[in-house]
Amino acid sequence: MRPVSHVIISTGVSLAVYVWLHSISCAFFCLFAGVLIDVDHILDYFFCKKRIPFSYKELNDYCKFDVEGKISVIFHSYELVIVLWIVYTFFNSRVLLGIAIGATVHLLCDAFANPFKFKSYLLSYRHYHKYERKKFYVDGFFKDKK
Repeated sequence: MRPVSHVIISTGVSLAVYVWLHSISCAFFCLFAGVLIDVDHILDYFFCKKRIPFSYKELNDYCKFDVEGKISVIFHSYELVIVLWIVYTFFNSRVLLGIAIGATVHLLCDAFANPFKFKSYLLSYRHYHKYERKKFYVDGFFKDKK
């Protein structure tokens, strides 16, 4: 899913959270987590290419069209979202609630909008497959990329 879509969706969810809870901190961190979770794409690029992407196009092309290599996107994982919700239940913090909601919404949007297999959002699944990029996409995705 494109970053602008995450900004729009996270803004809407954050506004709903503010109306529901009347908490600016919860709404802010919901927006913050819902958008900035994508920083792991930059980390993947850096570890794969050994340099920082200097333009959005460069990073976007890497994410969409680089069919070889590895991908970890460590923040895009069901396990992380589960841990966030567990930590929230222990500390009952509005900040943690906002982060958990934002991360959950981001992950669900990606899971339904991106060409990844649903189980590919398990970090343990990606680890088991040694982070090989081709293992995570839906069948037939790479046929038109060659």
